[in-house]
Amino acid sequence: MREWSAGLDFEVPAYGRERLVWRRASGAGEAAVEVAPLAFASASVGVGVVLRQAGSPDGPALLFSMAEWRAFLAGVGDGEFNDLTDTGRSDEQQ
Repeated sequence: MREWSAGLDFEVPAYGRERLVWRRASGAGEAAVEVAPLAFASASVGVGVVLRQAGSPDGPALLFSMAEWRAFLAGVGDGEFNDLTDTGRSDEQQ
């Protein structure tokens, strides 16, 4: 299975995924996104985060460096993705 992260192309074997510690939001079902920390073999990438759909544990996974993950979480915290929620409104509009 080919995965992509930080402009790098490398293989992440599906058989290694069972060793990752996956977690998701409490109360989330099969449609949830699960995340797991991952130490990359390449020192230039270091530690990162893997995302997958809970209902498809053997399906594609997305790999992110810690810098990418932190930038995403900062955007979530700043409300940059509020328009992608069910309501499409930010907290201030609700």
